[in-house]
Amino acid sequence: MTGQPLNSVYVAAYSAPIYSYVGYVYSNNWGFYQMTKLPGGSYKMYFSRNGYKPQWYDRAADFASALTVTVSAPNDTPDVNAYLRYPYDVYLPLVLRGAP
Repeated sequence: MTGQPLNSVYVAAYSAPIYSYVGYVYSNNWGFYQMTKLPGGSYKMYFSRNGYKPQWYDRAADFASALTVTVSAPNDTPDVNAYLRYPYDVYLPLVLRGAP
């Protein structure tokens, strides 16, 4: 079951660099999620689900080491993906959409 999509993953956006919570979404049945109406700016993404090791983008252990994602509203920011571990590796495609 390695690499299978995972539903109900909590995905949170935090404003970088000040660790200010912005919002969250959950992945759907196909492991896909989309966070919409984000103002243009820099964000750090957090991923978690019960039974899996939480992580920051891109496979970072904490906020300080997480990669920053830049959103240019109203454009999509594709390919901000996550791979959660325990008990299986899973792939989570993400699109961040800037506010119009």
